[in-house]
Amino acid sequence: MSRARVLRRLASALALASMLVTSSSPATPQEADARIVAIRARYASVQSRIEMAVKKTEGGGAGGLYSTDLVVNSQNGAWRGVGTYGRTTRGWFTDQPEFARREGKTEASVLVKVEVDERAAARTARQELLFDDGRLVFALVRDDEEGGRPVERRFYFDQGKAFR
Repeated sequence: MSRARVLRRLASALALASMLVTSSSPATPQEADARIVAIRARYASVQSRIEMAVKKTEGGGAGGLYSTDLVVNSQNGAWRGVGTYGRTTRGWFTDQPEFARREGKTEASVLVKVEVDERAAARTARQELLFDDGRLVFALVRDDEEGGRPVERRFYFDQGKAFR
């Protein structure tokens, strides 16, 4: 399965994650806090690795993470009923998915983050999905949907279920 196909499948999970209305509760607030701290540390680590990869590849070196972009309406043409519209979905990988399969891992295990940026006329939205060993652990949805005011939602996951 190609990297772009894995990215498309996992990016579609974002829509599902942002519409979650039920979740399982952790046994104690302390357990939830510990999981959130761990997820935030992973997010910071992945962001740092992404920044390092971008810097290294700009200088012509190997960055340690690889990205794949899927771009919709790359020329920014006006869409009927919307105006200018564009969407970029970027996946960050540690390796090629087919190599993970050869090592006995799932193809999704190499995906560390998906970023989706969408522009529709004056409205912008950003979604981020953070993965740990192929499992969704965090989703961030930013949108200026309420009268132009920014709205931000955060979802934390454990074992495939939202706990906050």
